[in-house]
Amino acid sequence: MAIACLAIFIVALGIRLPGIGWGLKNEFHNQSYHPDEPLIFDFAHHTNLYGEPNEHQYYNYGTLYYAVLRTAEAVGVATGKVRPPTTLLPYTEATPQQWDATNTYSSQSILAGRYASAIAGAATAVLIFLILSQWTTLIGALAGAALIAFSPAHVEHSRFQTVDIVSLFFVTLATWACLRMLRDEVKDPKRWMVEVCVAAALAGCAASTRYSDILMIFPVWAVLAIRRPKRWLPMALIAGVIAVIAFCLTTPGSITDTQYFLDNQQFQASHANEGHGLVFAGRPSGFIFHIYEMMIGIGALPVLLGLGGLVFAAYKKHVWAWVVLAYFIPYYITIGVLHVMFLRYDFPLYVAVAVGFGYAVSAVQRRIARPSNARLAAVGIAFLCLVGIESEQSGIRGAALFTKWMASTDPRDEAGQHVKDLASQIPKMDIGFVGESPWFFTAPVIKDGDYLQFHPEEAESYLAKTQNPKVLSLMSGQLPMFVTIGSYQIEDGQRLKDRTDLDPDDAKNVATNVAMFSALNRIYNVDQVYGQGGPTLHDLEYIRPTIWIYKRKDLP
Repeated sequence: MAIACLAIFIVALGIRLPGIGWGLKNEFHNQSYHPDEPLIFDFAHHTNLYGEPNEHQYYNYGTLYYAVLRTAEAVGVATGKVRPPTTLLPYTEATPQQWDATNTYSSQSILAGRYASAIAGAATAVLIFLILSQWTTLIGALAGAALIAFSPAHVEHSRFQTVDIVSLFFVTLATWACLRMLRDEVKDPKRWMVEVCVAAALAGCAASTRYSDILMIFPVWAVLAIRRPKRWLPMALIAGVIAVIAFCLTTPGSITDTQYFLDNQQFQASHANEGHGLVFAGRPSGFIFHIYEMMIGIGALPVLLGLGGLVFAAYKKHVWAWVVLAYFIPYYITIGVLHVMFLRYDFPLYVAVAVGFGYAVSAVQRRIARPSNARLAAVGIAFLCLVGIESEQSGIRGAALFTKWMASTDPRDEAGQHVKDLASQIPKMDIGFVGESPWFFTAPVIKDGDYLQFHPEEAESYLAKTQNPKVLSLMSGQLPMFVTIGSYQIEDGQRLKDRTDLDPDDAKNVATNVAMFSALNRIYNVDQVYGQGGPTLHDLEYIRPTIWIYKRKDLP
């Protein structure tokens, strides 16, 4: 068992390491191409270098996640891979050398956080194997672990310094702790109390990474209701108290800074209910869209087989399936009613899909009488589901393709090199962008695009200093020689342009977007395109948006 766990961890981690340096500071840009990473760096270190002054989103996530990041950075400092500068100054106060040192440090710290995500992602595959080993065949357990290890979305996000993969690790760890209580040897009341307290504490820790993970208390209660040990109702009450205590200990600001903490929760709730611009406008219900996103993020066949296997196991009265569903159902309802439907919100559901998939593969194996044929059938079904036969971006094929993209030159950097080459050939060249300042969604025409997005008051003075090429906003009314634009800026307007059922605000935004794109194509021709054929779901697309460079039609 130990050898199998070590092998799974090594393979899963090995898959996640190539490309882990994607999008970090280089000659073209100072901040990460992941739109959340500079802000998370701010939150974790209280720097407010990239975010707004008096940042109101510090408690977007529980403090335990920030503790993980600070621990990862401490390891980086101890090994010499992270080198904090002597001073951290905002752009307006720093010299160019100090600002460069600040961004170098930020990039190194973010990379350390990415390694923490990769380790958590690999450990999650191991936990799925351990969970399934209690209830399925070896092939079934390996199949469930492989679903996590090779999921394209999980592999991609394991290379980000974001909360999602670490949160899923704690959800999986708490699930494992809950399912351990179903063992027959858990009989002694003292043993029960220890097991319940551990599972409840892990539920509280999970909530201290992502707040909705507090729903992990339901599987704890489900186990108690199923097995009903002596004094199980008081145990259920104690479990709830332990979960709350664990959360408060790992997110102490919930007690010491309660009003600020609650204000942050209100901000998050408001954002989740309002939507995210046009990104999710015109989408189907979250209950449908999240299933679709899981099929994109994992693969259609393993998701369908996994959900079907879980439901069948519950129908057959396998109590472990009931415990898994005790979290799956309330969490699925929670995200299903939201207007913000990022693919990364689906990750906590991957536990149930992976366990159901492993069970389904195992059930096939057990139903075939001849052992050699049974093993061959189980391996064959698992491989067909996991390889990604429906799309090059699904399953193992998708994980390999995403790895290739993340280990290669980013389309934005390719576009940035093209702009740099043009500027060396064309005297007094200028290039425009859409909006008040560039960001991660366009070519790196200035090195601090991400920073300016959060400090628009600095954009005008910053842009006034840019040369070779001169960079300006199309909102200025000028018509530069070239324009850079990315798929994030136009894809939703184009997707919704023929819809007649949008609410007035969305319809207005779509009309503005379509008019802008139409005007751009009247005045400019496409000069170069980079990054075509990448993922189209918003938070999968981070690694490969399409970037266009337009050239004014009257130029030779």
